[in-house]
Amino acid sequence: MIIAKTIGQDFGNECNRGAVGIVHSVFQRAANIRINSSGRILTITIDEIDNFTANCALVVDGKDLTEKLYVNQRVLFSPDVVFLNGTPFIGGLAKAKIWSRISNDEIMRLSVSSEKQNINDILLFMKSKLSHKSKWLDEFYSKTLNEIEVEHLIGLGEGLTPSGDDFIVGIIHGFHFLEILSSQKLDIFTRFKNRVSYLKNQTGTISRHYIDYALERQWGSNSEGIIKSIIQNDADQLEYYLSNKLAIGGSSGYDESFGIIYAFEHFFDLI
Repeated sequence: MIIAKTIGQDFGNECNRGAVGIVHSVFQRAANIRINSSGRILTITIDEIDNFTANCALVVDGKDLTEKLYVNQRVLFSPDVVFLNGTPFIGGLAKAKIWSRISNDEIMRLSVSSEKQNINDILLFMKSKLSHKSKWLDEFYSKTLNEIEVEHLIGLGEGLTPSGDDFIVGIIHGFHFLEILSSQKLDIFTRFKNRVSYLKNQTGTISRHYIDYALERQWGSNSEGIIKSIIQNDADQLEYYLSNKLAIGGSSGYDESFGIIYAFEHFFDLI
């Protein structure tokens, strides 16, 4: 049995209510489980590659979940053990560390770099670390939030989380964080989110899961670290969290990071 290291709040809630699901998809370092009753996706990962409210990070002997999990296996959750086809698979849930995103009050208490030039400089530093930019995003990156055609962006690209969706998620995370920080609510951003919510069924299950959580103001530990590092002009911390982010899933980390940059480059012109 594998021991849980960290669990997100939503993952813990599903364990406590005894949810039932099936394995949806499996990769070397992560696997997704679909909850039967709600269709929500929970994720298990090797180590803490990116803590998230719907994640469970595992202490694993070996580095390949494809040797342990298969698509369509039945998953039963309980407060301390997750069962796989009736066999104990994950233990120690009751003692695992609980991860949740930074609270709104904590965001509002962050020390902020007051110089706009500092923000511009650290964004340039961040861009210098992003060697890959998806070909799918070029035509959208230069547009204002009101000009982005969500119907063309959502689902654009390849894989379980297409580039267009990852870019959208990064934009939403960045704008949500900055709205809380500045105590400003932007109508143009609300309209953008409404369009995303209306059109999200045009993309796949896993990608829709991350869009849903973004709309609910739920981001992961790496995205949170990146955004905080930009705000506080901390290049060392930015490089740390960015390297973690870019290690996840093909181009996903790059595309979401460009979405975060987009948010910072456009937000302060709108308030």
